[in-house]
Amino acid sequence: MKFVEFLGPSGVGKTTIFQKLLTLREGEDGWLTSEEARSFAVQYHVDKDSFMKKMASLVLRMNASPILSRAIIDLFMAKHELMVGKEFIGKYEVYLKLLIQYLQFDRTMSEITKCRFIEYYVNDLIRNVAALDYIGLDRTIIYHDGVVHNNPGFMLPADQLYRTIECGSMERTLPNGVIYISSNVDVVFKRRAQRIQSGKGNLLEANLSEVELYQLCFWSEKCAERQREVLKALGVKIIDLNSEISISEICSKARKFIKHVENNL
Repeated sequence: MKFVEFLGPSGVGKTTIFQKLLTLREGEDGWLTSEEARSFAVQYHVDKDSFMKKMASLVLRMNASPILSRAIIDLFMAKHELMVGKEFIGKYEVYLKLLIQYLQFDRTMSEITKCRFIEYYVNDLIRNVAALDYIGLDRTIIYHDGVVHNNPGFMLPADQLYRTIECGSMERTLPNGVIYISSNVDVVFKRRAQRIQSGKGNLLEANLSEVELYQLCFWSEKCAERQREVLKALGVKIIDLNSEISISEICSKARKFIKHVENNL
C-alpha cells in the first residue's frame, strides 16, 4: 500500500483543496480516499468465500443507501481491524509514542481530553491506515488529514524526537509522498476568524479571543513546518504549494505529484 498525505497548518485550506481534487479526478487517476479504500478492500481483497463477503458485495452491487453500505463495510472490516493489534504495536507504535510523550508535557489539555485524543488517534490510525496495510491493499490512498498531520508529537525537542523515531523504525510507515500546503499566518488567522464569525468554527476556536486564536494559528504553522522538516530529513518526497495561488493550479500540480509518487515507487 502506498499513501500520500496532505500536510499544513490547520485552516490553510487542505480540506477545500482535497474536495476540489476529488471533483477533478479522472479515470487515469487510480488513487482512492480512505473510505473508498475500505470499500475496495471488501470487494476485491478479503476472504472471497465468506458470508460477510457475499453480503457486502450484494449490498454494494445493489447501490444501497450510503448508510447501509458503510455499515456493511464497517462490519466486515472490523474483523480485520481486530487482527491488526500485534502488527500495530510492532509497526505503528512509534506514532503513539510520539503523541504520548508530547501530551505528557502539555499543560493546556485536561487528562480526560488527552485520553480522548489518544483514543481518537489510535482508532483513526487502525481504521484508515493499519487495517488497510494489514490486508495488503495494492492501491495508493490519499489522506487530506492524515496520521502525521494529526500528531503534535513532532513538536518534541529534536534530540528526543529523532531518538524515538530511530528506535521505532518509522521509515516502514511513513507517507510515500506529502502535499504540503502553506500560507502566511496572517492569512490563516483571517480565514479562521471569518469562519468563526460565520458560525462554522469548531468549539475550540469559538471560545478563543483574537489573541489566543492568533497564537493557535502561529503554533499550528510551526508544528506543520516541523513535521515537514522531519519528513524531508527522513527522505519523504514533498511538494510545496502555497494556498494563495489558484486552487485549479494547486490541484493540477497535486495530481502530477501523486502520479509521480505512484510511478516511482
